[in-house]
Amino acid sequence: MITSDHGMNADKSHGGTLPEERDIPLFVIGAGFSHRPDAAPKQTEICGSICELLGIVGHNKPFAHKTLQDAQTTVKPCIAAAV
Repeated sequence: MITSDHGMNADKSHGGTLPEERDIPLFVIGAGFSHRPDAAPKQTEICGSICELLGIVGHNKPFAHKTLQDAQTTVKPCIAAAV
């Protein structure tokens, strides 16, 4: 999973309201991802998606269901989240 925290406009500035400043790239490679063309993950789902990929049990983060491959077909480690 490769992404960034913000985009950049033609003036090499960021933090504004332009789509090119607010939209971010997201590249996913590997068996853990569905590669569905209708998947539209939100930036707020990235943390939870990483938790799911790592097999972290007990996290309470939203994650991108359509972006991730079915958990039954993906071998994942199991890590317990601290509460």
